[in-house]
Amino acid sequence: MNLENTCYIVGAASLDGVRLSPRPGDYVIAADGGYRSLKDRGIEPDFVMGDFDSLGYRPDHPNVETHPVIKDDTDLGLAVRWALAHGYRRLAAASTRRSRACRRCAGSRTRARRAGSSAAAGWSRRCKTAR
Repeated sequence: MNLENTCYIVGAASLDGVRLSPRPGDYVIAADGGYRSLKDRGIEPDFVMGDFDSLGYRPDHPNVETHPVIKDDTDLGLAVRWALAHGYRRLAAASTRRSRACRRCAGSRTRARRAGSSAAAGWSRRCKTAR
């Protein structure tokens, strides 16, 4: 379990006005169009995932996970699940859709709480959204 480091999850967002400064040991996930947003800021993600319908191409990156366009979750939601499954309990998300991103964070906290995970207790409430 990773209680000290933050997992940053970035969806398709402009990131203008969003403070994103990963420290050593933190992990950065680009969810679909978040890859472009991070590259525009000069930040290399550790992991890239999604169906890449927003980005328009599959990134040439050493750590890419491709998902089908038709699925039961959003790319951001898949990234949140991945982070929780890999032990991260401090998550910070940035996306263009305020309500969708925040609902995803809240939904994941609720699912973790129901499953008896300590993720709900240790969740960082820094769900940041770009406008």
